[in-house]
Amino acid sequence: MIIFDIKNSIALKYTLSDKIDITCFQLGEIEVKIREISKETGLSTSTIRYYEQQNLIRGVERDKNGIRNFSEDDKKWIKFLSSVKRAGLSLEQMMHYAELFYSKNESIPQRLEVTKQCRESLIEKMNEIKKGIEFLDHKIDYYNEKIYRKNKK
Repeated sequence: MIIFDIKNSIALKYTLSDKIDITCFQLGEIEVKIREISKETGLSTSTIRYYEQQNLIRGVERDKNGIRNFSEDDKKWIKFLSSVKRAGLSLEQMMHYAELFYSKNESIPQRLEVTKQCRESLIEKMNEIKKGIEFLDHKIDYYNEKIYRKNKK
């Protein structure tokens, strides 16, 4: 059984048997399974496994049965991957960014540049979508006017 104490950011894990075993650990270190990560990020479990195979996700701990135990840091990184996927980054771009990310602080200027490029790409896509919406709004107004004139006769 686990009892959470959010105020003090700890959780107490204990089991009842012949003796009581009480263990304290930080909430940030609670391990998370792949299905939970999938629900939180919107990525399928197969996508998460694929990202791990492609080296986008590295160093995930496994228990004695080989089950992945994702840390809070793993979870944040996977949420980031989910976000940049939705933003339209290609697998190659994500792999390049992952290489930079895992090389740590020396790569911050390069990560900043990749992030800026991604943002610019999204702005271009957003502008194209806005143009499409404006065109469709114009057509909707046109058809509404035709219907109005026909019904007015």
